[in-house]
Amino acid sequence: MSDGPHRSLPLRRAWKRVCEVAGSAAHSLDEIAERLMPAIKSDIVHEIGESFIVQIRKVLAPNADQGSLFNDALERLAALRQAPCSIFQSDLLDSVNDAIRDGHIGLAALETGAQTAIDIRVRATINSVVEHYLRRAPHETAISVGSRLAAGLQAARAEVSALASSFAADRLATGTAVSPRSGLDDGPAL
Repeated sequence: MSDGPHRSLPLRRAWKRVCEVAGSAAHSLDEIAERLMPAIKSDIVHEIGESFIVQIRKVLAPNADQGSLFNDALERLAALRQAPCSIFQSDLLDSVNDAIRDGHIGLAALETGAQTAIDIRVRATINSVVEHYLRRAPHETAISVGSRLAAGLQAARAEVSALASSFAADRLATGTAVSPRSGLDDGPAL
C-alpha cells in the first residue's frame, strides 16, 4: 500500500512535503502555507540563484533615477536572456521586462517582476501536482489537493510578497525552514 501520490511526485522534497500536508484534510491551510514557503524558496535557490538576481539588480539599480528615454535596462536584460537560463529565470526576466513596460522603474520593476514570476511558478507547480494526482488518485482527491494548494498560496500571500520584495534588497530572504514535527503533540491542529 502506498503512502499517497505525493511520494512519487517528480518534484523536490520540499514540494512533496507540501503535497503530503495538502493531501490530508487533517491539516489546516496555515500548515500548507507554512510548508509552501520553503518549497518556493528552494525553487528560487536552485533555479534562479542569488548571482542571477544580483545581475538583474545591477542592470536595474543604476537606472532607477533615469527616465525611460535614457534607460537601457531592456537591452541589458535582453543580453542576460541570451545566456542559457532556467525556465524560472526566463519567467523572471520576462516579468521584469513587463513591469518596466508597465511603468515600474528600477528595483520596483524587479520586485513586481519577482512577484509575477513566483506566482507563475507556483501555479504551474500546482497544475503539475494536480495532473500527477489525476493519474494516481481519484479525481476528487486531485481537485481537493489543487484547491488546498491554491488556498495555501493565498494564505501565504504576505510571505510571498515579502519574498518578492527581498529580490530588490541586498540579500535574498531564503531562510526559515519548517520546524520538524515528530511527537504526538506536534500533529495537525485540532
